[in-house]
Amino acid sequence: MTEQFELLPPPPPTLNPMNFVPGIFDYIRPKHSNYKELLIIAYEAITYTNTWSFMQKDCESFMSSREPEIIMIRNKMEEQNIITFNDSRFGCIMRDMQYIAIYGEEQFMEKYLRNSKE
Repeated sequence: MTEQFELLPPPPPTLNPMNFVPGIFDYIRPKHSNYKELLIIAYEAITYTNTWSFMQKDCESFMSSREPEIIMIRNKMEEQNIITFNDSRFGCIMRDMQYIAIYGEEQFMEKYLRNSKE
């Protein structure tokens, strides 16, 4: 008689410092692929425009900001972006980038994995 085995889903990703690469966001779950792509685009835009220190500053609204640094970041993202994003989506991604600028991406990853459900 042949035994039947139920396939279990793969375990959730865990923090493995040996495999962690900043700016790649490999820990973002597949169902959030558009979110992952925007994070990568924003990360690259902030790195390219050399505005990580600016991102640590308080900003009342990224959506309506007229700060030259925010305009540079947004323009760079629009150059690279194949996903359409609106002001509110831009604001949310910038809040995530601000969190990364202040606390680091490893802490952002831990928070994402803690709060994300498959």
